[in-house]
Amino acid sequence: MPGLTRIVLIDTHLPGVVELKLDGHTNICGTNASGKTTLQRLIPVFYGEYPSRVVPATRDSFERWYLPRQSSFIIYEFVRAEGDLCQVVLSSNGNGVQYRFIAKPFDLDDYLYKNKAGELHSLTMNELARNLKRTNVLVTNLLNTKEYRAVLQNDKPTLTASASSRELLGYARIFSLSGEKGNLRHIEKLAKAVHSKEGKMETIKAMIAAILEEDGVTPPESRLSRHRVEDWIRECHLIKEFDAIRPQFGKLQQADDQLQQTEQRLAGLQQRFVSDNNTLAADIVAQEGQLETLQLDRKVQDAQWSETRDALNQTLSAAKGDVSKLSADLDQVEQEFGDWQAQDIDTLQANVQQLPQWQTELETLESRYILLTEKHQDVESSYNRRLAELDEKLLLELDTYNEQIQDLQHKRGQQQAAEQADMLSIREDYQAQRARLNEDFQAQSAALKIELAEINASLKNAGFSEFEQSQLDLLEAGVQEATAAEEAANEALSLARSATHQAQQQRQRLSQTLDDTSRKVQQQQSAIDRIEALLYPGDNTLLEFLRRDMPGWETNLGKVLRADLLTRKDLKRQRMGKVTACSG
Repeated sequence: MPGLTRIVLIDTHLPGVVELKLDGHTNICGTNASGKTTLQRLIPVFYGEYPSRVVPATRDSFERWYLPRQSSFIIYEFVRAEGDLCQVVLSSNGNGVQYRFIAKPFDLDDYLYKNKAGELHSLTMNELARNLKRTNVLVTNLLNTKEYRAVLQNDKPTLTASASSRELLGYARIFSLSGEKGNLRHIEKLAKAVHSKEGKMETIKAMIAAILEEDGVTPPESRLSRHRVEDWIRECHLIKEFDAIRPQFGKLQQADDQLQQTEQRLAGLQQRFVSDNNTLAADIVAQEGQLETLQLDRKVQDAQWSETRDALNQTLSAAKGDVSKLSADLDQVEQEFGDWQAQDIDTLQANVQQLPQWQTELETLESRYILLTEKHQDVESSYNRRLAELDEKLLLELDTYNEQIQDLQHKRGQQQAAEQADMLSIREDYQAQRARLNEDFQAQSAALKIELAEINASLKNAGFSEFEQSQLDLLEAGVQEATAAEEAANEALSLARSATHQAQQQRQRLSQTLDDTSRKVQQQQSAIDRIEALLYPGDNTLLEFLRRDMPGWETNLGKVLRADLLTRKDLKRQRMGKVTACSG
């Protein structure tokens, strides 16, 4: 027979390991406040009851009380309809209770291990799952309360409505209590009602109402009332209870307004997202076009750069040829100058200078020859005369020769200076031309390198500019934020819708109760008004006059007086002895 066989607590509110066997008749005994009811509350949790609903309001939450640490476990061992022994483990990660089915009976060694000191410590939920999977034991993923209840009870509508329906349906075929064809929906409410200490009939009524509410069943309306007249005080209590619920109803209306505002904001964000997406798509297309244009420009610039490089290389080659030619010419000039310096120019120049002297000697010898041939007449006088003439000639020729020597030396100095100046100017022109060509080459090379670097940088950064990239990052961050807000809003929307649906059902029930109560209150109020009209008449009425001035009028005058006259205010009253006469 399927059912719960035992409950095992490891490191919970009770220290150590506590085992409670439930395979037969179980009796839990103990003194007051010893934890009997605390253990008993764990039974509805196994059948799928929310843990927060079994803990009384005077105590901490289920997690802080039963599962205070990560090493705390609550294990339920149960028998399925097919006779298989399985277990379900409850733990907490600080954000809620987690469930995990395990396809094997409970074994304490699976949960404990010994450290180096020989002390026993419990594993965490993840370590337990890894160890069992290594031994080929089927272990489910972590489930929440709703998924766990649907799997255990084989609640197929809830399983198919879940996002992981295929996985949960497979778990239900293996771990459900009812087998594959049956289901045990709402068994957790029956278990809670059975184990509750409250009035049995009221608990069962609340259980049936909760089941009908979860199934979406609306009870048929009936105008017939079992009791036509109820106590006025009870109706007042009902009205007060509704007044106590009014703040919650107002909060629900505020939540509904906030939900509508959130939906409007999400619609606006969606429109902005679509607009931004279209704008970015257009920008991407434009940027791709610009990228293609830049690539074409780069190819054109590469071709121009190649042509410029070839032209500069040709110019450089021509400059190098001119430099080589000028260097050869300069070397030839230096060689000729060296050859000219190597020749005996001084000897030749001395011979040129001695040429007039040699001519003079020739003339002297010729004259002597004439003198000798003319028979040497008057030789001594002719000789002296000739000697004086020769001396004068010699002095004149020496002066002439000295002037020529000075002129030639001056010309020689000028020529050497001119030659040196020409050599310096040629060398300076060569160095300047070479430096100018080198500077032009370096400048053109640097400009081409800079242009190439700019082109490469522009090609690398052709996607987006810095401003566009920052705007794109901002848009992406806005889209991510809007997506996260949309997901949070969708989750809040689903929660708010479920809460709104429940609140609307509760409001309908309360509205019906309020209408019935209002009708009854109006009926009772009309009766009260009639009674109060008799008990507390208005001012200047006949009844007020009789009560104030004629005590005991009921026994005499009241026997003959019409009842409709007691509330009239237009009568004139006169007192005559013990009798008051009234005339209208």
